[in-house]
Amino acid sequence: MTVDGRPVASWNQARWALLDLLSAGGSAGIEVETADGARTVRELALPGGTDAGSEDPLAAAGLELTAPQPVVRGVMDGGAGAEAGLRAGDRIVAADGQHEPDASSLLRIIQDHAGRPLTLGLLAVIVVISIWTPLTQAGIAQRWFSLPNLIWFAPVPLLVAACGWTLLRQLGGAPHGGPFVLSLCLVFLGYSGLGISLWPAIVPPHISIWDASAPPQSQGFALVGALLIIPVILMYTAWSYYVFRGKVRAGEGYH
Repeated sequence: MTVDGRPVASWNQARWALLDLLSAGGSAGIEVETADGARTVRELALPGGTDAGSEDPLAAAGLELTAPQPVVRGVMDGGAGAEAGLRAGDRIVAADGQHEPDASSLLRIIQDHAGRPLTLGLLAVIVVISIWTPLTQAGIAQRWFSLPNLIWFAPVPLLVAACGWTLLRQLGGAPHGGPFVLSLCLVFLGYSGLGISLWPAIVPPHISIWDASAPPQSQGFALVGALLIIPVILMYTAWSYYVFRGKVRAGEGYH
């Protein structure tokens, strides 16, 4: 397929080529394949001045295009596609109950399911450790389940359950900030539970944090270095996120 004499290899390339022509206006030759399989070139007159940032600039210009069904170009040996029996050349006509998905919707379906096994596995590990540790360590059981500690520490498992449930609901959605923050919260809560169980032992069962700590002079030196380095790390991390923002547009993917 060609757009204004330029070959295009994917749906996104064709769409962006049309959007560029819409901005400039004029006419363009579009090579199309008709319903009977014949190829021909159509001369498309474009109005020009169409806002490419509108919700659907092609529709505003009188064009209604349907994204093609995705076709498998190749299958990696040992990958999920090979295990499912997919082969190069297969055309995907339905996915997860959705008939005739385009590449964008197929990508969303895959993303919606990709993180669930990992999240469920993480929650299962947290539950197993949370049950096994008090059963084998009487001191940890006494710390968690004696009053008033039970009341003070109850928010930790409750927040783990809330974060896990919310994370499962938000997987595959947009934006992706929610699952990212919730994953960080699960990591923080996991370490919080570990700290509650072991405190003040830093090397279980007998070496406390006070016994393992460095001399005050060394801690002061490390504190000065941290006060200088941590702001630099935060600044260049924020700058990298700022520089690479918006590089991928909604609906883009591999076709």
